[in-house]
Amino acid sequence: MIGIASELWSSLAAPMQDVAAYVLDDPDSVMIQVAASRRLHERISLAVYGILTAAGAAVRKPNAAFYSYPDLECFRPALAARGVKGSDDLAEFLLDQYGIGVLSGAAFGDNPGAFRFRVATSLLYGETDEQRWTALSSDHPTELPWIAAALEQLKSGLTALRSL
Repeated sequence: MIGIASELWSSLAAPMQDVAAYVLDDPDSVMIQVAASRRLHERISLAVYGILTAAGAAVRKPNAAFYSYPDLECFRPALAARGVKGSDDLAEFLLDQYGIGVLSGAAFGDNPGAFRFRVATSLLYGETDEQRWTALSSDHPTELPWIAAALEQLKSGLTALRSL
């Protein structure tokens, strides 16, 4: 009861209340930032979607999120021959064999035997603040060297899966 009451009686610190009030007024600087973020998310998510579908993965076209949740069931026979039995094994295999970091579908409550995983496309924007700001302001973020390299790594890894 004390925990619930604490949440009801407490509030944001005054500086954070000021920030929230400012942002909720939709100032131009915030709206420009939001629009740039949407463009970046869309371009990178669509690029990842294209690579996944070209490889044969079943995946929904991204609509707003910066996550993809592909199903690689089509690779089950070849992967099973290499000891991959489900999403945990698949995530480990992709990382060990191709340097592709994904999160196992089982970590999100999915069937552990399924060949599904989550790809966080936002992790491709860059490793440093400078790279992320550059990606945010770029008209062609998929052509930036660090993003192009990550997309190529995903593509080459999935292409290699097709030839197992």
